[in-house]
Amino acid sequence: MLPMMAVSLNATAQSVGDVSNIQNQTDSVTINTKIWDVVEQMPQFPLGYVIDWVNSQVVYPEEAKALGIQGRVIVQYVINEDGSISDAHIIRGIDPQLDKEALRIINSMPTWKPGMQDGKPVKTRWNTPVSFTFILPAEEQQPIHNNNEETNE
Repeated sequence: MLPMMAVSLNATAQSVGDVSNIQNQTDSVTINTKIWDVVEQMPQFPLGYVIDWVNSQVVYPEEAKALGIQGRVIVQYVINEDGSISDAHIIRGIDPQLDKEALRIINSMPTWKPGMQDGKPVKTRWNTPVSFTFILPAEEQQPIHNNNEETNE
């Protein structure tokens, strides 16, 4: 019976070692999947200013335009270690049509230069506003009144 007990103890010790090894693997995975808000070198958009690129991509939904819906949608997303975009979601929306268009634009972005921490690329959280504005035809615009105008009375 004694040898059986020793085998059992060895198996238990092996199991404890495996759990420790699994814990170490889990810790390294956790480090690699952390999403950073601020890093030593922030991600860089490859085509100049991200806002300029985003604004050039807007296709204003006709129904929203006809209803006069304007505003700014804020999209939050992750720039991955390889510079790709993931997990895009609306953190401030204004209309389902405009929110959907904002997500389309963000998800179609080209690959970024990723953020760097300790010399390694890391996932970085990013927010980008998508503005939806249009100019009404002259006949629909309200006259602008300047309260500071001098009158000749």
